[in-house]
Amino acid sequence: MSVSLAATPTGQAIRILRWQVLGVGLSAAIAAILWDAGIGRAVLAGGGIGAMPTVYVALALLRSSLSAGAAPVSVLRVFAGWVIKNVLTIALLVIAFRSRAFAPPALLGGVGVALAAYWLCMVLGRVKHANSVDSG
Repeated sequence: MSVSLAATPTGQAIRILRWQVLGVGLSAAIAAILWDAGIGRAVLAGGGIGAMPTVYVALALLRSSLSAGAAPVSVLRVFAGWVIKNVLTIALLVIAFRSRAFAPPALLGGVGVALAAYWLCMVLGRVKHANSVDSG
């Protein structure tokens, strides 16, 4: 039995990433129109930082699916992935704030848009399941 990519965890991560890219891109364009291009770039940079954990998770899930589940995922591996994605996010935010190239409120606004898009995707988007009985 074949399962579509959308019904896999990798497909879910890619779907979330699409929502994040759309939300951040729209917000950055609106910020650039309402204020200036610098604010739009800051929103875009913050959104990129906010979406980076989704990219990391999607790549990790893709790598796991390519190995056809050869090695089961342990709790330690899940915890290590969680630590890596959080350290990566915090490090990128620190670098962005210290560079002073971006307005801090707009940078945080971009992160907030990426997080809101993640949440909205899970709440409003149709969740695809591998089991057709679960999908409504």
